[in-house]
Amino acid sequence: SKKVGKMNIVLWPSLRDRMNYVSVELLDNAIEADNCTRRGQLRFAMLKGKKIVKFLSKKMLQSNELKFYSTGLDKSGHLVDALIKGAFNEAIFSLEKVIRTRIEFDDCYNKGIGNVAQIAEANWGVIESLLPELREIQIRLSKLRGPSDSLKKDIKHQLLWLFDPVNLQAYSSVNLKQYRRYTQALTLRLEKWPRQSARDQTHSEYLFKLIDPCTCALQVGQLSFVSQKKIRDFLWLVEEYRVSLFAQQLGTRVKVSAKRLEREWKLIYRELEGN
Repeated sequence: SKKVGKMNIVLWPSLRDRMNYVSVELLDNAIEADNCTRRGQLRFAMLKGKKIVKFLSKKMLQSNELKFYSTGLDKSGHLVDALIKGAFNEAIFSLEKVIRTRIEFDDCYNKGIGNVAQIAEANWGVIESLLPELREIQIRLSKLRGPSDSLKKDIKHQLLWLFDPVNLQAYSSVNLKQYRRYTQALTLRLEKWPRQSARDQTHSEYLFKLIDPCTCALQVGQLSFVSQKKIRDFLWLVEEYRVSLFAQQLGTRVKVSAKRLEREWKLIYRELEGN
């Protein structure tokens, strides 16, 4: 705490990511300090492991940029950067808490740094393996005839979510293992659309109602890491719900229904309102 006049101001130490270095700062908001430190500790680890970052960047960026352009994805460089960050996060840092001491940081770093390259390369391999299917999806979308605006809007939103760099750098291995099934479900949805366009539009409108409040919550205000994770976990449930709607034969990794999603969102919303 710091005395300012007659007021006693509580300050929290944080580690600020300055790209080429990190700095220690005192912030007057606990949530902001926690979020700032999570970004700062990641940058500190990547600076310490810069040889691994350079090796992975060079190896993963050998892919032809045109292959990514034709799939509608972001530039491969942005995906590579996100996956390297995700590998450092997953290998070294805990979801539960931020690191507060140099001794604790060195211990976590030394235990996890040997796994970074393996995690990053495996996750990159998943994305590369999906490029032909993603390219075919873009071709199918371009050939659609009829009132397909809601379908195109929903699929565009889904692909933006799946390949959002923020998602890919957040302990992404478990979710990336589901991408093959999500892509297969997308292909099946497009195959069925000419026969079920009215039903598809109804589903799309309901999905927008589930997703839009989450998007707003993530974009507005300073959310704690825990709250952000709960919202993102909810959105992964929505991905499973998509599979149940459009490609039920592929199965879901957890039981999911409209009732469950609405119940889960009410709990999250109450918590957000309480904060």
